[in-house]
Amino acid sequence: MCIRSFNVSLEDQQVIVEGNARPSQIKRALEDSGRSVILRGAGSSNGENLGAAVCIFEYTNNDNNSPHKTQSQGLARIVQVQESLCFIDVTVSGLTPGDYKLGIHTNGDMTDIPVSCGKLFKRAFAGTLSLPKEDDSAGEKPLGDLGTFTVGKSGWGDLVVESSKVKVWDIIGRSMLISSLSTSAPEFHIGGIIARSAGLFENDKQVCACSGATMWAESRTARKEGRS
Repeated sequence: MCIRSFNVSLEDQQVIVEGNARPSQIKRALEDSGRSVILRGAGSSNGENLGAAVCIFEYTNNDNNSPHKTQSQGLARIVQVQESLCFIDVTVSGLTPGDYKLGIHTNGDMTDIPVSCGKLFKRAFAGTLSLPKEDDSAGEKPLGDLGTFTVGKSGWGDLVVESSKVKVWDIIGRSMLISSLSTSAPEFHIGGIIARSAGLFENDKQVCACSGATMWAESRTARKEGRS
């Protein structure tokens, strides 16, 4: 992964980076310089915004196995770089060290995770009114199976996925789950709903509509809560 070019505008308080480095790495590097950073958007360098999405991991079954909303423990940034290439950048913090699996699930229902999330997402609709077949006869890996990753002693972990099958427009509104692979502890899941996010140069707001705080203040709060 590398950075091919960057442009800094002090007047606009903006940094534009071109390359194939992970958005989370770029954001972290700028924050390490002592600055508050807002990721305004990501997309293809040819100017074509094919779609972007985000998933905040803020629902869990951790306490007495009862599903509920909790403090965010990670974020997935999803960018459709080309028609045939989707880039997924996942970072988590505050998890118990161990191995985890990541998956996109059919339903965007977090009321009773993991059951309410449904099965792993298999494939997009084949036609306008036709539903995907729910059989495993082909024996192929589900489209929503994004792989595994390890969380270290610090509680921090990450995973990068480049998929030719996942399309942003097929997964908006579905759920993404991180599940522990440990066999020596109670079953643990944390997840969120995949929502559309801003593409390149599509976000110029100064105030967060959710909290009413400035974007800079919201960015600092998000970083403390593990949402950035």
